[in-house]
Amino acid sequence: MSVIIELFTGLAFFIYGMLHVWASADFWQRVYSAKNDRVVQIGTPIIGVLLILLGLGITLIAYSARIKFPDIDPAQSFVYGIQNMLSPGMLALGVILIFAAVMSSADTIIFVLATNFAKDGVARLKGHSLHADELRRYTRLSIIGIILIGTILAYFFRNIIDITLINAGIAMSVTPAIATAFKWRLNTNAIILSVVIGLLYTFFWIVQGKIGPETMISPVFVSTFALIFFQKLLKK
Repeated sequence: MSVIIELFTGLAFFIYGMLHVWASADFWQRVYSAKNDRVVQIGTPIIGVLLILLGLGITLIAYSARIKFPDIDPAQSFVYGIQNMLSPGMLALGVILIFAAVMSSADTIIFVLATNFAKDGVARLKGHSLHADELRRYTRLSIIGIILIGTILAYFFRNIIDITLINAGIAMSVTPAIATAFKWRLNTNAIILSVVIGLLYTFFWIVQGKIGPETMISPVFVSTFALIFFQKLLKK
């Protein structure tokens, strides 16, 4: 039974690794700053390869930990491995690198969310595009608001693994709409319903206290089904 669970966990992370790039804030930050479309087309496959290599490295550490410590929770293998298999010096370096990556990602995510909220949310409410001064003002206010909300949420969610998995669930809820929008013209309401249903499904598992790789990756299937269903329904 444990082997089957591990296989499903591995499959879940494989799916997440393939699709995460579409919902990654740092990826979109690079897309927005790219010189032209050609740079994005060349760079995206390279990012995919690097993510695969990163995933292989994490997987090797996790499996090494499982072999050496067979009684540990499979979901905790990577964290347990770096805590117990690395020398004190390497562990300190690893912690520094992890925190550097977290801070960099947090900065990027906050800026992208604030910019999107100002450009899309506020502009839609006002009914017109924001002027440069307005965009800066609302972006700054959005940054403050997002940081405050994040600080409050951090008080209730203190397990870094749970936070990572919840982030994966949210990312998987929006990925189908983002990825398919590059190829097909989608109905706006179908996109909204797909994302909302995926997020509700994610929050259902969070409320149930079942935060795991399988439950947090599964929203991608729910959102995809919802997107296809409403896209066909609303086109009639």
